[in-house]
Amino acid sequence: NVRELASVLERAVILGEGRRLALEVALGPIAPSHPPLSDSPPAASDTEPVTLNEAIRVHIERALESCRGKIDGRGGAAELLAIHPSTLRAKMRKLGIAAGFYRN
Repeated sequence: NVRELASVLERAVILGEGRRLALEVALGPIAPSHPPLSDSPPAASDTEPVTLNEAIRVHIERALESCRGKIDGRGGAAELLAIHPSTLRAKMRKLGIAAGFYRN
């Protein structure tokens, strides 16, 4: 399904924090087709999973911090996130993020 693929890719971008695609995390656990090679248990994650909205909120907040609250135009958070400024503003309203908090 194309929508499911788009959702996985969006999640991979968000979880990769703009530096890489975190496809393994975005896809979730996949049952192995063969037994594990070692007897040691898998390493436990030190962070609990968060909701997609929380992950988006953190990603937008980091972008706003790095752009000092600038949303649109050259060097703005919308450009950094590769989305239209009005889309970013709508997501910020939905998540209760105030750009003024990030301006110096």
